[in-house]
Amino acid sequence: MARPKKIIEKAPEDLKYHVKLDMGGKVYESTGDTAHEAISSLPLTFMEVKAKGVFTLTHDGKTSSKFFYLTQMRRIIANKMVKIGIAKQLESLLK
Repeated sequence: MARPKKIIEKAPEDLKYHVKLDMGGKVYESTGDTAHEAISSLPLTFMEVKAKGVFTLTHDGKTSSKFFYLTQMRRIIANKMVKIGIAKQLESLLK
């Protein structure tokens, strides 16, 4: 007897996490099933970060924002562990 296949359902668009980064007059946006996935999918590299910015996380009608200086922004974009930590901080602000 064969095993039944696992069906992975995607989250509906309104239940996804939306991240908006306002940095130096430019706005970058991305979405993901988790906060970390949304932050990781921002279309930025370490060298493109040139100013301070504000991360805004939206999920299920709730919004949280946090301001970061240039060195913090570069650390967030370059380091995976820092991205996980920032994702957890922004998620805790949503509660």
